[in-house]
Amino acid sequence: MSYPRLTRQMIEQVVGFFDIIASYYDSEAAVLLVWNRDTRQVELVVPKQVGTVGTSYYGNRYPLDLAYEIPPLAKHQMLIGDIHSHVDGPAYASWTDKADEAYRPGLHLVVGRIQQEPPEFYCAVTADGGRFEVKDLKLVMESYQERRRNEVPEEWIDQVSVEEWSLSKHHTSPETERKAAPGMPASSTFDDIAATRREAEDLPAAKTVAGLLTPGTLHHGGQENE
Repeated sequence: MSYPRLTRQMIEQVVGFFDIIASYYDSEAAVLLVWNRDTRQVELVVPKQVGTVGTSYYGNRYPLDLAYEIPPLAKHQMLIGDIHSHVDGPAYASWTDKADEAYRPGLHLVVGRIQQEPPEFYCAVTADGGRFEVKDLKLVMESYQERRRNEVPEEWIDQVSVEEWSLSKHHTSPETERKAAPGMPASSTFDDIAATRREAEDLPAAKTVAGLLTPGTLHHGGQENE
């Protein structure tokens, strides 16, 4: 396989970003991989995105969906892939992921079990209508050591907004609680681990944006029960 590898700093910075968003909002997040033809290097682009989170009967929040649109790129830039998180869930390609990526050739990475260090990684490549799992991650990324939360640009965090979904009504709340109970609805283990992690952090109020889910929007999420 011939593909530009992600540097260790890149992947650790991305995991740090996913960790912050999980801590703030219990939401998934995404980063686009762009090839710069001039510098012949991979660049990270964080698109404006909206995460949808649900709340279980016991008040624990969990990710449901992530929507974003690919922003206009410069002539010397080319989209070659993406990375998105599954928060405290496993790293794998959901049905939604596979459907979205079927017509988007390139590298597709998923980061799961974000509460662990190291987290889980899953990688697949799509080309000519086919999908191939990459078993050896060293082919596409340098060895991961530790997330870099302190190196996450504020502009990345500003690109993420969250809407809340409930059975009674689908709505966008004016504000997400500052310290919300996280986790997956079907796993108390995830809840306990994630709750411990978030209780140790000072979490700001989440922002919400309505009306960003437009036609042509890409979605990640829809994590199926295994």
